[in-house]
Amino acid sequence: MESTVNSPSLRRKIRGLQRKNAHGQTYIPDLSLFQLITHEVVHAELKISKVQPYLQEELTRHITTSASKVFAILALIKEIRLVSDLIERNKLQDSSLPLQLEDLTDLGAAVALKFYETQWQFLAPWFTRSIISKSINPNCVLPFLKDERLEIGAFGTVYEICLDPQHQDLQDGFSRRVSRIYSSY
Repeated sequence: MESTVNSPSLRRKIRGLQRKNAHGQTYIPDLSLFQLITHEVVHAELKISKVQPYLQEELTRHITTSASKVFAILALIKEIRLVSDLIERNKLQDSSLPLQLEDLTDLGAAVALKFYETQWQFLAPWFTRSIISKSINPNCVLPFLKDERLEIGAFGTVYEICLDPQHQDLQDGFSRRVSRIYSSY
């Protein structure tokens, strides 16, 4: 599969959104990404990538409503032209992420590996005030701006964590307290 060149400016803008967590891993904040991936941007990129004109408007609507992350991954790996293939395979939706390597092999080994490795930047979890435990894939990059071990005790270890504000929804005044405490970070 020959790669078409899509807009280097979109790749630059996506890379400009990248943040490093406390462990030096790169992630893309959701809110910033959703502000970048607009109808106009998607439509222009599909046109540049030579996606068939009669599909462009429908694909643009689909991408902006349910596949912004998949689209951004394809932009970073210079494979926007694959949106049609992914929609035919019912894989062009953010709710399908993370895609497993074996789910991507029909795109070609090199593209599959690039997509698989790049997707983790877009899957940093959101943290909400809840008592329900949630399992997080170990490949996900945690949006911790600070992750410092404070104490080790008989029953566990205590860490001080600072969450990226774009990856938390801590209601009932808790988020205000957290932002005041960590405003210097």
